[in-house]
Amino acid sequence: MDKKAYFARGQEIVKRLNDLTYEAYFVGGVVRDYLMGVEFSDIDIATSATPEQLLLEFPNLDMRFASNGCCVLREGEFVYEINTFREETYLNRTRKPSQVHFSMNLREDVKRRDFTINALAMTENLDVVDLTNGQKDLKMKKIRFIGKPKKRIEEDPLRVLRAYELIARFGFRFTRGTKKAIKKMTHVLSLIADQKVQLSLQKIFNAPFGKRAIKQMIKLNSHTGLADYTDGLEIIVRKYKKLTIVEKFALCYKLGKKVPNDTTFDKDMHNFFKKVTEVAYLLEHEPITRLTVFNNDVGVLKTADKLNSYTIPKYKANQKLIEEYDRTMPIRTINDMVFKGYDVVNLAGGASGAFVGEIMNNLCERVIMREIANDYTILKREAKILLNNYRLQNQTFANYDLSEVLKQETLEEKPKQVIDEPNFVPFESTSKEDLLSLNEEYTELFDHIMSQKEEMINESTISDEEKTKALKEMAETIKKQLLDTNPEFKKLFKEE
Repeated sequence: MDKKAYFARGQEIVKRLNDLTYEAYFVGGVVRDYLMGVEFSDIDIATSATPEQLLLEFPNLDMRFASNGCCVLREGEFVYEINTFREETYLNRTRKPSQVHFSMNLREDVKRRDFTINALAMTENLDVVDLTNGQKDLKMKKIRFIGKPKKRIEEDPLRVLRAYELIARFGFRFTRGTKKAIKKMTHVLSLIADQKVQLSLQKIFNAPFGKRAIKQMIKLNSHTGLADYTDGLEIIVRKYKKLTIVEKFALCYKLGKKVPNDTTFDKDMHNFFKKVTEVAYLLEHEPITRLTVFNNDVGVLKTADKLNSYTIPKYKANQKLIEEYDRTMPIRTINDMVFKGYDVVNLAGGASGAFVGEIMNNLCERVIMREIANDYTILKREAKILLNNYRLQNQTFANYDLSEVLKQETLEEKPKQVIDEPNFVPFESTSKEDLLSLNEEYTELFDHIMSQKEEMINESTISDEEKTKALKEMAETIKKQLLDTNPEFKKLFKEE
């Protein structure tokens, strides 16, 4: 937006109203910002003209809030809020005036405003009208309520947060009366809607003197009136520069154990805060593994980990570990597995069921944890073992002879680095439960020893053909060692 053109058009509107014999002035933040030489955000105009009189001059005027004396003029991207001079009466701290009376003079309109530096008016010729010594406070960088501070806060508790917004934006300080009233009226802050609190804190976090504002807020105990943010703000003030705005809110919601529903955050951001809260709790009780990184968004995980390091004694941040696990993640989704669900079905002779998903999840987790490689032959071998275990446990496969499938597999041409595994065939005299237990014990020992040896062979400089031969020989050696160690394992194998 062209701010010069925006302001110039505002001068034309004020002049037009003056020419029609109405009083009209720039008021509020635009005057304050103009005098300070900083960029203003929007333009408010106050006038003695009533909404009906304004409508005669500006037919496109938005009159939805005309009963309160507020009209909005939109001209392309330029938006002007034009308010009729008024007096207001508040009831029960509702923020909404219970009575509004239009006035014919600026003085009455100024008396209803919050701070002296926000009560300045300016003519079309840029002459300042100061009825509350606002220019002096502006020069001294002081934030002073108009009239009785306690009454102003009772009328609208949000004025307390607006005071902190002024500190955050300009680095101003409270007068003694302002400070005393704010500290005394902490209890009314609980009446402010969640959305208003969130928006105000967002402005504070975004402003150059945000830390000063939060520090003052804690010093005056104002933060204790903001239930969802109380504990978080106490940590934020100590870690202010180390936290992004999103992390500041996430920290508050983590410690508050909930994310308020009534905020202006979009659905994605709201879900992000909820997920951070959940993952932070998870990390409090479980170590970070590759599976943790696989199952969670890395941004969420790093945020949760960072917040835990600031909020939990003796918790050590794992940012580098998370990054390393993410960088070296062998797969991103189960769809990246080279061995698919239909391969399990084929191994099972066309049978299907929940066991397919269970086997695939088991394989996927072991690939993620780098216990086995995402290699078709290796995964197929492991699937056979899992399927055999499942067959021993379930009647579905009681009459299905897996050995025939396994026998057929031995006849197929195998890719490089295939480790020939013996086929499992239960002895009739041995119970299924005993075989299952024995099978699990053997597999665990075999995989543990083989993984150590396999890594050493794969890292060697020998050719792929030599590696394949070495792996096969190693598998046979390990098998022989295990059978010698525990003769019971022989029950799992065919007679050679």
